[in-house]
Amino acid sequence: MTKYIFNNLERFVVWNTYGCKCFWCGEPLPFKDITIDHVLPEDLIEKPDEFQRIKINYQLQDDFDINNFCNWVPSHSNCNSRKSRSVFENSPAMIFILHKLYSKAKDVHSSYNKLQKRQDKDKIIGKLLAELEIGKISDYDLIVLLKQINSRHAWKFQEIEKDKLTFVPKGWEIMSENKNKRYLSITNGVIAATVPTDIEPDRTWFCYNCKNYGPWMGNRCVNCGYLGDID
Repeated sequence: MTKYIFNNLERFVVWNTYGCKCFWCGEPLPFKDITIDHVLPEDLIEKPDEFQRIKINYQLQDDFDINNFCNWVPSHSNCNSRKSRSVFENSPAMIFILHKLYSKAKDVHSSYNKLQKRQDKDKIIGKLLAELEIGKISDYDLIVLLKQINSRHAWKFQEIEKDKLTFVPKGWEIMSENKNKRYLSITNGVIAATVPTDIEPDRTWFCYNCKNYGPWMGNRCVNCGYLGDID
């Protein structure tokens, strides 16, 4: 039979779920040394009658899957080899272990999905930067895209109190609000900057050159180019 090939994300989630330790011996398990063990052997996939009998004997749920988080545990290679394809004796302890793994599988799968989304996002950003560097897309393409995104999501910020918009220049759009540090992230479609939300902002927001309270791009005033310090 063709063995299941684990991707690194699956290996990480299983390893992290069980405390970065070998499931069988309980000793620390470096990620580089991890193997994923099937508690119920993988060859049961090709033995449906035997698998069904085991599910009945072990009181397993109908949707218990051999190749799923409910049957995967992190293991040292030698611990995995010693266990091999054996099926443990039908004991209360083994039934408890399998039911514990099954109950945990939903949370493990949820963690996997969240990490997968983040990983997919990182891949997209990496590809975008690479294509920008080799000239397949231009800065202008990104500016147009940013304008489209801002106009599509601007409705999310309609509930921001009017007083907080005092220092948002005409033609600029709000991207996000940081309530703890009391500032808005804004964009004019070309650059992103920040402005304070307080009606009377802290003096560190004040530009002594043009007498405005931003927008600031880092420590540079967008209005006049003055380099200040807003930290």
